[in-house]
Formats: sequence, C-alpha cells, structure tokens
Amino acid sequence: MIKNFLVKEGVPLPQISSQKAVFVPAGVPEGVKLTEDEKANLISVKVATTITLYKQ
Repeated sequence: MIKNFLVKEGVPLPQISSQKAVFVPAGVPEGVKLTEDEKANLISVKVATTITLYKQ
C-alpha cells in the first residue's frame, strides 16, 4: 500500500535485496564462542560503564 503510493508519487525505491541467511547457533565452533566467565565480564563492564556515564 505504501509502496504503491510512493511509486505513484515518483519516489525512487531501492532494489529489494536477497533474503538474509538463516543463523544456526549450533554451527558456531566451540573455540569461537565466549565462555560463561567472558560473558559475565563483558556484562559487568557494560553495567559499570553505564553507571558511570549516568552518574555524571
């Protein structure tokens, strides 16, 4: 509906890209995945950064 309106009004629309690839988490090798400790460290750094930014 909106696409038809825009085309009728002369608005140039970009070409439609192909479908996105399907992500399969099981396909990621074990050496690439983050460990639970690494995930916890990243989350704690993000929380600490957010607290210090909002504290200002």
